Order: sequence, then C-alpha cells, then structure tokens
Amino acid sequence: MKTRWRKALGRSTSILLGAVMGAAPFAQANEIQTRDVSSISLRTAVQASVAKRAPSANDQIEVFVQFERPSVAEFRAQYLENVGHPPSRQMQIAYAKHLRDQQASFRPMVRAYASKELSSMQVGANGIRLRTTPANMQRLRGLPGVKSVARVTTHYMDNAASVPWVGAPAVWDAYGDGEGITVAIIDSGIDYLHAGLGGAGDPDEYAANDKNVVEPGTFPTVKVIGGYDFAGPTYNPGVEDDPIPDDDPLDGNGHGTHVAGTAAGLGVEGQFGVGVAKGASLYAFKVFNDTSGS
Repeated sequence: MKTRWRKALGRSTSILLGAVMGAAPFAQANEIQTRDVSSISLRTAVQASVAKRAPSANDQIEVFVQFERPSVAEFRAQYLENVGHPPSRQMQIAYAKHLRDQQASFRPMVRAYASKELSSMQVGANGIRLRTTPANMQRLRGLPGVKSVARVTTHYMDNAASVPWVGAPAVWDAYGDGEGITVAIIDSGIDYLHAGLGGAGDPDEYAANDKNVVEPGTFPTVKVIGGYDFAGPTYNPGVEDDPIPDDDPLDGNGHGTHVAGTAAGLGVEGQFGVGVAKGASLYAFKVFNDTSGS
C-alpha cells in the first residue's frame, strides 16, 4: 500500500509545500479554535432558514442571463479546433467588442423585466447579471438570443468539498491515504495543538503556549513528528534582518496551519474537511514570522 503511494508520487517519500499556497478557511489556528463550532452552526442555521424560504414572485433576486452567442473563451476554443491555431489578439478584441454591442442592443428589451443591471461578461461567459423577480425569469428566457437564465449562486468559504472534488478518495482506495509518507511544510509553522492536526483544539492551551520554547510533552506529536523554527517571531528581511531561531515551530500566523491541513489534515467534523493525504505525517519548518514578514 505504502509502496504504491510512493510510486504515485514519483517515488518520493516527502513533499515540500511552500508559502505560495493561499490562506483560506483553515486560517489562523487560535482564531478558528476560539470561534469553535457555535459560529459555524449559526451560519449553517441562517443558510438553512434562507434556503427553506422560497422567494415569492415579487422578491428581488440576482440572475445571470447567458446569450446564445459564444463567449470570447468559447470562440477561441472553437477557432483553435477548426483552424489549428488560436485567433490573434486583435481578433479576440474585435470579437469581445461585437459581444458588447450585442449586449447593448439587448438592454432596451430587458429594462421592462429588470430593476437593475449589476455587471456584464464577455470573456469567460457571454451574459449580463441582473436584479429582477422570479416572475420575470421566464419572460427573460423568451427574449431572442437568450440561451439561459439562472439564479446567481451564493458561495461560502468551505474546504470540506475540495478533497472529494479533486478525486482524492479514489486515490485512497487505490493506493492508501498517505500513511508512511512525510510532508514537510515550509511556511509559517504549524499549530500542532489544532484539533484538525491531532491536537486537543483548546484555545486556552494555544494562548498559554510560548511559541519560542517547546514545553515538555507538547511537541513533537503523533501527527507533526518534527520541525524547526528558522525565523522567530519578528524576522523580516530588509526590515528586521536577524532571525531568532528556536526549536518550536508553533504557527503564530495561520498560513502554515492552513497549508498543513490542506495537505494532510485530519479534519474536524462540521468545521473542516480532511487533507489530500490525510494519513501522512508532517514536518513543520517555520521560515516566516508571526505577522506578515517575507
């Protein structure tokens, strides 16, 4: 099982993930643990109550009206397939202008069915975003040149769906979940006290922890099996040039914790999804300070 995982990863037994990965829902460890599940439950309850109430015929909703004519991206793809090379930049600019002209001719027809135009698109999709009522959606669909009319979907920050979306469960079934692999996170450290990384998830424990000293029995852990702080709390080249290294790579920023959770987190029910290689062990190498240094 472990051997096949290594083959799938190009025979490498370790992966280095740098700070180029963007911070997102995993975010700052102590902040998230302090919020606990209560705020997430409240948000879920609010969303559920909104979803439960269907809009009335006169409610104002946001919709996207997509036109039949292909967008610039679709035009480019079709041209490449038919001709063998992409259209020139000038051709794409001219086509985008053509779409804007088409949208301009459409606006007088839509004024009777929309209270406000919010935005328009030509490149990724060809259409306009409007504020209107559910009763007017069918009327908009009947206008000439319209391909579809759909409500604009509201999205919330959530990493629980990411790992299934990239197909990781299929890899787990075929090769294992990363057990035996070590992943080195070169970033702002890792909050090894975080519940999503095998810790107790107690915000008081995190607040009482001295980030520059390893307290007895706190580090390393079963999940975060080693690491080192090369930076210290204030290191910032060009501003504060002298690092203050120590043996404790506890994350004071949150970015490294997010990256670690994305790579190999255990997940927290109702709050965070598991990482891509949820069975892997982690090393925390802290090269950034506790704020926003470089």
